[in-house]
Amino acid sequence: MPGRDRVLSLAVFCAFASATSSSFAQDPTPDGTSQPTVAALASTGDFVPPPGPAVAGASDAARTERPRSLLDEYRARELHTRFSFWTGQTLFRGGRPVDVGYFGGGSDEIFAGSPGALDSMSTFQTLRIGGTTAYVVGLGLLVTDIVLLATQSSAVVGKNSEGGADSVKPLAWGLLVSGGVLGIGGGIAMQSANGYLSDAVEQYNADLASRLKGESAARWRNVGVRFRGAF
Repeated sequence: MPGRDRVLSLAVFCAFASATSSSFAQDPTPDGTSQPTVAALASTGDFVPPPGPAVAGASDAARTERPRSLLDEYRARELHTRFSFWTGQTLFRGGRPVDVGYFGGGSDEIFAGSPGALDSMSTFQTLRIGGTTAYVVGLGLLVTDIVLLATQSSAVVGKNSEGGADSVKPLAWGLLVSGGVLGIGGGIAMQSANGYLSDAVEQYNADLASRLKGESAARWRNVGVRFRGAF
């Protein structure tokens, strides 16, 4: 019957379409075999999707990575001082004490790369050496004067006919005045040297920051030149 023929034809077509879709559900490989499609792998849980586009904000992190490394490098190399009543002014780098020496003997290596800091340290050395020398000499003169007076030495005191001290000779006053002047002046020079050490630290840190910025800019320029040269 015509109606039955149409139903039979429709059933044959549906069966053919189902068989065709099953055969195309697998992708052929070069060796003639077939492998599951993405849809089939996804249904079994074996499909690992390819990496998608960069996560939003990743470019911002990349841009801030270099400044953070510059800041870390600066903090690792910067200098600062601390003052203590017992130890005086102490130099630190990266949280660790740096031995600059009482007279600044190690300053050439510590402040390398900063001419201004080295110049300040030269003044520091002059004041520290000269001030210490004057202080020690002045203290020695004062002690000598005190000892001579205590023993009533004839070099500093005059004696009467009975052998008793009745006057003070000019030498005693000379030792007292010169010792006091040298001692006070030496102490002032020694303390003034600390100010130049602080100046040297500030100048070194400023030069360090400028040098790191210049090195960073030069590296990025070289990267840009190589990139342009590649094309």
